[in-house]
Amino acid sequence: MRLGVLGGTFDPIHFGHIRMAEFCLDVLNLDKIFLIPAGNPPHKKPVAPYEKRVRMMHLAIEDRPIFEIKELEKIEQAKNYTYTYYTLKRLSEEHPDDELFFLMGEDNVSEINCWYRYEELLNMAQFVILSRENSDGKKLHMNDKLRYIPMPVIDISSKEIRNRLMNGKKIEGLVPEVVKNYILENNLYTKK
Repeated sequence: MRLGVLGGTFDPIHFGHIRMAEFCLDVLNLDKIFLIPAGNPPHKKPVAPYEKRVRMMHLAIEDRPIFEIKELEKIEQAKNYTYTYYTLKRLSEEHPDDELFFLMGEDNVSEINCWYRYEELLNMAQFVILSRENSDGKKLHMNDKLRYIPMPVIDISSKEIRNRLMNGKKIEGLVPEVVKNYILENNLYTKK
């Protein structure tokens, strides 16, 4: 099988994540996409607790059976940092006969060489970089290990959604309705 792997804090999950995954399903002819919520990433501190981020993910994909949430980083999230290296290692062990495609946006490429054991990591999966259609992505370092695919721009970010909520603005059209309702019911991302 051809398995896509999309990790992130999903803080919160939004239509950009979903459209990116759906685009990759089609373009890369994937059989399934694993969504992996970050436990305790070293480079970014999530705002919402792990359990609430995962709940929003389940709500967002409940009508998309081709997506599966894998809580591989939950085990370590309370004590230690969670690293993509160990997550991909576990997935490789669970799916030894399958091909893994690690999906990421172009904005994260410049940080790859700071990732834990990044040289080994790049050999564990095909790294697919979704670049803006008019970008110079192929000029970035390590391009022999990275596959660039131009993708239509999806101008949505979790940070933008959090900022809108902090400022009392609406988020319709940025997240699925069930996720919006969950955020509002749980007073997530609002001023305390």
